[in-house]
Amino acid sequence: MARAIWAKAIGREPEAMLKRLLAEAPLCGLSLDVLSEPVEDSAALLVFDPDDPGSLTAVQDVCREGRRQILGIAAGRAAEDGSADWRFLQAGLTDIWHAKGPSADLAADLCRRIKMRLERMTQLDAVLKSERVTRNLVGSSGVWTDALRRVAEAALFGTLPILLTGESGTGKELCARFVKSLSGDRSGGDLITVDCTTLNPELSGSELFGHDRGAFTGAVGMRRGAFALANRGVLFLDEIGELDRLLQVQLLRAIQEKRFKRVGSNEWVQSDFRLVCATNRDLAQEVADGSFRADLYHRIAGCTIRLPPLRDRRGDVLPLARHFLAACLGEEGAVEIEPSVATLLTEREYPGNVRELQQIVQRLALRYPGAGPVTPGMVPAELRPTHDCATEAPEACEFARAADGALAAHMSLKDIAREATDAAVRLALSRCDGNVSAAAKLLSVTPRALQLRQAQQSGSESH
Repeated sequence: MARAIWAKAIGREPEAMLKRLLAEAPLCGLSLDVLSEPVEDSAALLVFDPDDPGSLTAVQDVCREGRRQILGIAAGRAAEDGSADWRFLQAGLTDIWHAKGPSADLAADLCRRIKMRLERMTQLDAVLKSERVTRNLVGSSGVWTDALRRVAEAALFGTLPILLTGESGTGKELCARFVKSLSGDRSGGDLITVDCTTLNPELSGSELFGHDRGAFTGAVGMRRGAFALANRGVLFLDEIGELDRLLQVQLLRAIQEKRFKRVGSNEWVQSDFRLVCATNRDLAQEVADGSFRADLYHRIAGCTIRLPPLRDRRGDVLPLARHFLAACLGEEGAVEIEPSVATLLTEREYPGNVRELQQIVQRLALRYPGAGPVTPGMVPAELRPTHDCATEAPEACEFARAADGALAAHMSLKDIAREATDAAVRLALSRCDGNVSAAAKLLSVTPRALQLRQAQQSGSESH
């Protein structure tokens, strides 16, 4: 089956190289359906000359047109040392190859690389479009799709431990389940979840490794721990950053050797598991601070994937809201959401991320009568915007809240005006790195007026 791809050359020499590639492709078993126009989510092939000043801008423009997997081939003198690689990857390319080598074999070699990369892309695309994703890991924003693609690639093509990072409520446990569903060689085992926030040094041995009968008071029988239960499955250590140093030592050897002793036993037990860990902490920084063991960190961070907060994927808010409504309402879940409610859901902040959005939608569903759209009256009073701010710009709304707080503190109008002016001066100078002329321009005053205002501030502070 031909793989749809949009191909473009930027420059004369790259154009000749692209023609050679397209002519060579069928001879290498690479069947391409070359698109005349870019299509969102289609793969793309760009051939460019890194020496051409317009190439970087052209690549950035192409990358902004849609979320495609974009392969780049550098043709030109700069391709010899790869000095421009990182700039073009930062511009949006998925990968970059260099058109160098024996001219007779060059096109064929590049076509083989393109073929192998497209085959992997096709496999990952099929996973991301499957029901296991569309029904559970809802969202189509670029940052979310990129994160899921990395999770799928790590699960399908390797056995490295996976460390999922990100704020609370971003979907780390769902991604752990996603890894389990893609681990075909571990279909015979279970996903065993350990909440590390609930472990304490005195009881953790039994929870993690199990115990033999009589190992301690109350141990009336042999018990299997999480490591044994995860054999031939996936072990998910949630919030691993919460472990104290003693527990970190206990985990290190078991993770490293994949064997352990039950409490009260002298026998080693083997367990073959895929390890997935999650944390909302910056473990690299905690390693630097000495609060997390470096050897354990490097053992669990084989493949580190950050899950984006909801504020970075605003376009996914309404699809997620509809998904949660469907879960709450069953067959009645495919209901419309009034524009005012949709705007409220999209624009509000979610410190708790997707989990917080889910809870809000559940509260909306409680008030849904069974027919019609979700209306403003179904939004709990504490979640509604205040009347004065409902039609104002966000900046005006924040200013109004600040003024309301000043009035509550019994400040006079004169005091409010002075404090607002002083705050504006400080912010402008901070934004302009102390440059008085630039700050004065930002405030639409003369530099002399700003200097006088600074002098007044200094005088009032000294008194």
